[in-house]
This record gives sequence, structure tokens and C-alpha cells, in this order.
Amino acid sequence: MVMIPVTCPSCGAKYRLDDAKLGGTRAKVKCPKCQVSFEVGPTEPVAATVPFPSETEATTPAPTARERPRKDATARAQRIRSDQDVGGETITTSGLSAAGGFELPSDKKYSIAVLDGKASGEIFAITKTRTTLGRAGTDIVLDDPECSRQHAVLEILGARATITDHDSTNGTFVDGKRVDKADLENQSEFRIGDHVLMLIITERE
Repeated sequence: MVMIPVTCPSCGAKYRLDDAKLGGTRAKVKCPKCQVSFEVGPTEPVAATVPFPSETEATTPAPTARERPRKDATARAQRIRSDQDVGGETITTSGLSAAGGFELPSDKKYSIAVLDGKASGEIFAITKTRTTLGRAGTDIVLDDPECSRQHAVLEILGARATITDHDSTNGTFVDGKRVDKADLENQSEFRIGDHVLMLIITERE
């Protein structure tokens, strides 16, 4: 309930009226003291002048002093991640070959022929750029106690073929010399364990 003060314009008597009883309109009343009639009206609250925010300000509140450093740190982290994405992870040629990132030349066929050892006479077709050789768990498995489980890796990248020893116990040999890595050509021979093998490269018809 809102009580509004009323002063009689004739005698100065002061009263209080219930604003709700006026019904929101002006009304004529009679002073009980001097019997003079006068009009009173409802209260008219003063509207506070508040600047209307722009659409941008209404939808995007300005960050507080506490939020601003956090937003700055987030922006820096996003820039760092963006810089890292440009470079990406460095992948070695062997890693890309192992992941299937290369294909064998389409105009050539590759195979490994066993010249000496328990598997003598066998021929293994090479169907991918990275082929592992060893006693177990490899692409070409040789039943040879002198071979390590993961003995060597044959890689064919473009026109180049290489054999790489895989830290084997008894080593990998090319032309009678123990090698860590060596290039191979058509009909190049190499030995792992008791097996002598030959790389054969032929043209596709």
C-alpha cells in the first residue's frame, strides 16, 4: 500500500491517501476541515534515465578484471597450438614408409630369392615398401636359429632399395661385410644368419 501526502490548497491541512483507492486516476476530494474541494492524483514515479546498451554491448558483456587475464592466456594458448599445427610432427622416411605413406614403383616387380640356407629355393614376393625379415613375427620368416626375431628391414623408396640391420645379434652382411645399412641393386646378395638372399628386380610387362 502506497500512501500519498495531500495538502489542502485552502487551509493547508495535510492528509495521506491510499494511492490504490484512487484507481490510478485523478480524483476530486473535499477537505474535511474547510470543506473546500480539490483534485488529487496518483503518484508518478520518476523514471531513472539509463542509457540503452547497444546490441553488441547487450550480447557481449565486457570481461571483468578477473576474467581478462584468463581470456588473454586462452588466446595465447590458441596461438601456440596454431603454430604447432603448422609444423606438425616430424616423421622420418622410415616412419612414413612403415605407416604406408609410400607405394612401390608401378613399373617394377620386387622379390627375395633364398640362395642358401634351410629355406633355399624359396622366393618371397615384395608387396610393400618396408619388409621385415627375421625368425618370428616378421613379413619374411626364416627358420634359422642364427637369425634374430626381428633381424633386418628391407626398404624400397623410389629407385632406391636398402637393407638395414635391426640390432641383430649376429649381424647383416653385404658383400661379406657386416653393415648397419647398405644399398641394394638388382641381384644384390646379402646374408642374415645362415641364409643367403638375393634381391630381384624385374620390369613389369
